[in-house]
Amino acid sequence: MQCIRQICLNEKLLFSLYDSPPKTIQGYKNISIMRRHITKTIIAGCFLLMPQFVKGQNPGIPAPEFNNQVMAIAANNTLSNLDKTELFPDTKIGLGTAKAYYRADGCCAKVAMSGAPNERYIVKVGAGIDPASIVELYEFDEGKKSRKLLNKSVGSGARNHSEMVQIQLVFKKVADGVYGISHKEQLPEGEYIFIINSGANTQSLQMTMPKAFCFSVGGK
Repeated sequence: MQCIRQICLNEKLLFSLYDSPPKTIQGYKNISIMRRHITKTIIAGCFLLMPQFVKGQNPGIPAPEFNNQVMAIAANNTLSNLDKTELFPDTKIGLGTAKAYYRADGCCAKVAMSGAPNERYIVKVGAGIDPASIVELYEFDEGKKSRKLLNKSVGSGARNHSEMVQIQLVFKKVADGVYGISHKEQLPEGEYIFIINSGANTQSLQMTMPKAFCFSVGGK
C-alpha cells in the first residue's frame, strides 16, 4: 500500500516540475520516460525492503526459515525458538518384557509456555507433506536428571505395541507448506515435546531419533 501511495505522489511530482503542461510531443515523451523509470525504481525498492511474511489466512506471521522446525508464535506474531533437544535411545529390560524410551538429558526445557489453548506454534514442511503425519506432541515422564518418553513395550508372547499417547493438535494452513499449530485443551504443568517424524521401527526396539522441540508448562 505504501508503494502505491508513493507512485501516486510520483505523478504529482512529475507534473509539478512544469508551470504548465508540456507543449510538445517530446515533452510528453520525456515525462513518460521519467514516470516509467521512477515507478520501476520504487517498485524494486519495495520488493527489496519487503520482509518475508506469510501471505494467507494469517497475514503478518513470518515463515520459519527452515523446514521441520516447530516454533512458537508470540502475541505480536513474531516467532521464537522452542528448546531444540537431542534425544537418546534408552531401554529397560524386565522378566519377559522390554521397554524402549526416548530420553532427553536434563530435568526441564529452557523454554517456558503457559500451556493455554490459545498458544500458537508454526512449522514449515516439504511440498506435499501433511503436517499431521509428522508433527506430534507428547508429555514427558519427568526425572531429576532426565526426561523420558515411553515409545514401545515388548512382552513375551504378546504383540509389540506403541505406548505413545499423542496430545491432539489442530493444524491450520497459512501458506504453501506453512501451518499454524494449536492444542484444544489446557496443558497441565509438566514437560512437553514436539517430535518431527519419529521414524521408529515398529517391529523391534531399534529407534531412529526424531527431531525434538521441547517446552515446560508451570514453574520449576
